[in-house]
Amino acid sequence: MKKKRLTESQEKALLILHDHHGLIRPKIFAKKMWPDSSGWDRYAKCGDGVHKGGGMYATAGCYLGKLVRKGLVRYDIRDRHGYVRGYMLSAEGITALKPILEARAERRKMYG
Repeated sequence: MKKKRLTESQEKALLILHDHHGLIRPKIFAKKMWPDSSGWDRYAKCGDGVHKGGGMYATAGCYLGKLVRKGLVRYDIRDRHGYVRGYMLSAEGITALKPILEARAERRKMYG
């Protein structure tokens, strides 16, 4: 069975995870994925208060969750106490990203 091609958004997300080198939290992912979104100017509830851009973190978490369900990304807990949590590329994600990285390397070789 032929594998489905990645969407532009999925490619961008996987490249962000690849270039981040290690676990990434939804807040950092959101800032890299959607830096110019109007969502950063909206206020979201947070406990007893509010803060700007909070909905973007939730959106990033949902998007990363979709990539986890597709098998392209995995959720990881690195600390023995479970304090450091984040997302990283899975083996399938690395495989899916391989042609994109090869094309990127070829462009660098051609254009310096």
